[in-house]
Amino acid sequence: MQSVKARQYYQHQFAKIQEQAGMNPRTLRFSPVYEEAYATYCQKSSLLRVRFCFLLGMCSLGFFLWYDTTQPSYKATASMPFWTFSFGTVSRKAILDVLSICGPITFGSGMLLTYLKRFQRGVWLEMLTFAVFGIVALSLIVRKPVGRFRGPVLPLVLLLIPVFGITKMRFQWSCVLGWSTFVLYLIVQLVSKMFLDAQTSEKWDSVSDLVYQSINYGISIIGGMVSHYRQELLRRRNFALQLPFAGLMEDDSVELKDDKFKKRALLRPVTMGFRNQDVEGLFYKHWYLIDPFPFKNPNEAGLHAGVFRVLRFPIYGLLVDQVILGVQDYKLLWLPGHPASPSSPFTASESAWAYYASLTCRYAIIVPCYLSIVGLLYWMGRAFCNMWLAKSNEENMVEAAILEEEQTKRPLSDVEQVSVLAMNIERWRQWREERWTAMITDNGGYVRYGQLYASLVVSMHVGCIAMLLLWVTRTTHKKQHVYFMGFLNALLFPHRSGFRIRFIYATVTTVSLAIMFMIASALVLASETSSPLKFVLSGDKDLRNLWIEYVSYIVVVLLLGMFVSREEESLRRTFFILKSLRTLEFEQWFHTVLKIQGWMRDKLKAKLRQIRVRQSEVVGRQGDDATKHHHPSFGIPRRTMQWTLLAMMVAALAMMTEAAPPRVRNLEESQDIAQQIREKNQRHLEGKARIRDAQEGRFWRNHL
Repeated sequence: MQSVKARQYYQHQFAKIQEQAGMNPRTLRFSPVYEEAYATYCQKSSLLRVRFCFLLGMCSLGFFLWYDTTQPSYKATASMPFWTFSFGTVSRKAILDVLSICGPITFGSGMLLTYLKRFQRGVWLEMLTFAVFGIVALSLIVRKPVGRFRGPVLPLVLLLIPVFGITKMRFQWSCVLGWSTFVLYLIVQLVSKMFLDAQTSEKWDSVSDLVYQSINYGISIIGGMVSHYRQELLRRRNFALQLPFAGLMEDDSVELKDDKFKKRALLRPVTMGFRNQDVEGLFYKHWYLIDPFPFKNPNEAGLHAGVFRVLRFPIYGLLVDQVILGVQDYKLLWLPGHPASPSSPFTASESAWAYYASLTCRYAIIVPCYLSIVGLLYWMGRAFCNMWLAKSNEENMVEAAILEEEQTKRPLSDVEQVSVLAMNIERWRQWREERWTAMITDNGGYVRYGQLYASLVVSMHVGCIAMLLLWVTRTTHKKQHVYFMGFLNALLFPHRSGFRIRFIYATVTTVSLAIMFMIASALVLASETSSPLKFVLSGDKDLRNLWIEYVSYIVVVLLLGMFVSREEESLRRTFFILKSLRTLEFEQWFHTVLKIQGWMRDKLKAKLRQIRVRQSEVVGRQGDDATKHHHPSFGIPRRTMQWTLLAMMVAALAMMTEAAPPRVRNLEESQDIAQQIREKNQRHLEGKARIRDAQEGRFWRNHL
């Protein structure tokens, strides 16, 4: 019974900690005072990340745009007029040059501004990040219709990755920036197409192409939102767990600043695992339960029986994505060859083979494989629950030991031999169950096997998209930006999807797949008489440049994806550490409350016995003096006794209420709260003194 009360007490205290900040479940914003403190806390630790993102953006975007300026199509725009004024004509190349240098210069300026003291913390750093990414996104969006470039803007795909989570921009602002980019891209492209002449409009992207490109951006934005929501929810919970609060026996909250509580002392720097294997095994039980049941005990078997429900929303999102991409395949693969035209990139047979291959990859391999992850977690979660609840059958083990001892003393009869055989079968079954229990409970248990299986499914997913991309590229000998964008999203999927794949598994899987894709693409794009190495060094210029472009984008996506998954796992482990430390504090406070309650009960019982004795004495004296018709001047009247009992009960209730930690409205008010607690303790001592006076009768004789 005491353990049940303790668990309820822990749940109540965790709920009070989270409630005091007043977080909105949709926008994830705290109440104004806490929101300002959270922005300062969050952006203070994001300065180096913001600088890294700005530096990476400046270098990678500068390289991509420089490569674009070397293409013949870009150089041909030098003589194309764009604006005509009375003093001269502005060429299209001049406008493209301005838009090309706008992005790298904006990133460089933003990085330099971060060295100013004003932009190093708080809302100013967040607004600087928002402005820099917004300006770069606008320049990339406008650059497409100005240069009449076909296909999606791939640098825009990379730009949207650090917006969600890496720079620690708050969730609300990230959503505003992401969806503003989506809407602006669609509007600018459609409006630009309306103002093009018929011949240029026919050569440029069609309306359906622009819509499908926007849908791919939307899929990327939704994936980023889901990942960022989980990250910020964990980050805000960690912030709330670190808010100062005090207990009954302490004047001030003890801040956990010891080095032994730091993550660098508890975690391995590369794999992000705990150095202690027992702690790592316990953390694995939390892995799928942190989001839906953050403050519940992971040893509750019923939670693991329903762990598969954690993946229901990722599955819904995956199904919707694959349906939309299936419609895109019909538009890009089937329609160009049915009927086939001289300008069509496919023949009828090639179009049919490509479309059927895409259907097989999406609906016969990718979707069933991800559904099998849910089935595996359902099966292993139920098995873990049953094993956890099952008790070891000690009686059978004792009987087996007795039977084995008797076997050495005398020969066995036929009936006994059958019994021994049955017992051996039972012992084998028990050994099998023990091995199965060890497999799903020890060293991470079923969660580790779920992670390994999810990595295998991701490999199949990325492999299918890569084969489809290489086949279409090989057949058309042209850039396939839409399918390459799908391949980049597939590489990014394990790092930020709702399937919660660990950093080390996602990194090893995606890096291995990326290396395999680089080798396979070199083999596919190289001629039959050329080796992959020779193709990379001195192959066909156009195909080699295409291979270099693919490799460059893949490297940047992997770097950003690794940042995302590492940050999410770091937040999960930080939450586990803070929750464990707070649980120890609550355990100490709970035992203190029990001691106070026991002491108060004993004290009240003793006082009640004294009052009953005095009451009996008073009644006896009143009976002796009944003929005198007056009350004695000594003793305690009944009304005085009632008021005394009421005062003691109120004091006991106040002491029990103060055992719970008070709420703190601001980080800067911790000292004021501590002073208030000391004043409460002083008032409590004064109240006890008044109660003692009441017991002696002086207080009531002076005031009644």
